[in-house]
Amino acid sequence: MPIQKQRLLFIVNEDWAFVSHFIERAVAAKEHGYDVAVVAHCTNHRRIIESAGLTVFEHGMSRSGTNPFREIASVLNLIKVIRNYRPTLIHLIALKPIVLGSCASIFYRKARIICAPIGMGYLFSSDDSRARRLRPIVNGALRIALKRSRVAIIIENQDDMDTLKQGNFVKNNQIHLIKGAGVNLNTYRATSETDDHLVVSLFARMLRDKGIVEFVQAATAIKQSRPDIQFRLIGGLDDGNPAALSSQQMEDWVAEGSVTWLGQRSDVPELLAKSNIVVLPSYREGLPKVLIEAAAAQRAVIATDVVGCREAVTDGLNGLLIEPRNSHALTDAIMRLVTDHDLRHKLAQAGRFRAENEFSSEIINTQTLAVYQQVLNR
Repeated sequence: MPIQKQRLLFIVNEDWAFVSHFIERAVAAKEHGYDVAVVAHCTNHRRIIESAGLTVFEHGMSRSGTNPFREIASVLNLIKVIRNYRPTLIHLIALKPIVLGSCASIFYRKARIICAPIGMGYLFSSDDSRARRLRPIVNGALRIALKRSRVAIIIENQDDMDTLKQGNFVKNNQIHLIKGAGVNLNTYRATSETDDHLVVSLFARMLRDKGIVEFVQAATAIKQSRPDIQFRLIGGLDDGNPAALSSQQMEDWVAEGSVTWLGQRSDVPELLAKSNIVVLPSYREGLPKVLIEAAAAQRAVIATDVVGCREAVTDGLNGLLIEPRNSHALTDAIMRLVTDHDLRHKLAQAGRFRAENEFSSEIINTQTLAVYQQVLNR
């Protein structure tokens, strides 16, 4: 009798998030003999997933919705998909898929579960009333979902790992640290800076939590004395996110003349090569992929000293860390790198070295597949 293939099912909020952060691991699993499928809300990235040889199922899950009837419908849909696909391993990505996917998996107990609680930015960094109201509910649901015997957890940074352990969310033997999504070193190559005008870039979704406001404030301040420096925002809107900035706000900032907004782009490696400094003043992260991509491209980075960012950047070694929500600190850090080419070069080289030795796709894929095998062998 032939050996049956292991079946791996990813459940994720959005198809674009899967393509950005998980498709390379899914392809690696397929190359190692897994049948692989993805459940996601699909937009224009479905064809990319399917062209990689992966099966795609749609779900009706809303990232930010709290309507209980819609959530029940989402669980029922997931139950149907799981029963039809019959996975041996389910990889749940982000908070809502973990909670709803865990509920659905109760009705199919043959599968082992991997939970990846990424994307905790808004809920765990915001002080608005909605976040404060939801936080204890999500904490309670996570505690139930993560402590089941057939569940393993993949976490992206040491701070979150310590939080889950100290908060009694998980048992020590359940949790695995894998640093981010990895970076393809063939796509993101080390290049020398151009001799043209200086370019400072921020790559992110246009969310307040990404420090966009502070970036615009720093650009406005610096432009007063250095009008030659270009400040670029690269990334799309994210209307489904509570921290989303509006298109009108973005257009207003562009009209003021301090920043340009390039929107969502597919040529990130080329845009990194045309940048001199890459900035990410986030309030919270898992492990931001753009910092790893910038490091691989051999560009100096400035990030905030917050969860996730400090996993990728060691202050003074491969980048600069600043206080979050502080445009003055950001202004000072940018000007420090603008005026000190030797420091920029030193940080950029150290970043490339770290990307090669800690964050390459090959390393991350190998670590992920090892966790899969360990979980299946229990």
